[in-house]
Amino acid sequence: MELKQYQYVLKVAELKSITKAAEELYITQPSLSHYIAKIEEELGALIFNQGTTPISLTPAGEVYIETAKMILGLDCRMKENIRDIVDSRKGVITIGMAFVTYLFG
Repeated sequence: MELKQYQYVLKVAELKSITKAAEELYITQPSLSHYIAKIEEELGALIFNQGTTPISLTPAGEVYIETAKMILGLDCRMKENIRDIVDSRKGVITIGMAFVTYLFG
């Protein structure tokens, strides 16, 4: 799955409305509904109870949201760590040392 799919579902869950989420995400409501239907088809489970007002999460949806937050968090941390390496704020320093052994006899 693409990261934007996780972001889209999280926004719908946050706003409890596909229409409001679509507006905030700058996509059409039918497009967002299509994304959600595609994800639900892929999972073989419904994410949202769309028969309730406002819409609510199914048990599978709760698992999806929890996991999506973890995935997006890991993605964010990975990017931060890579930026730190590129900006020389983090990395590996290799130090070589020579050891000399003296034998007395």
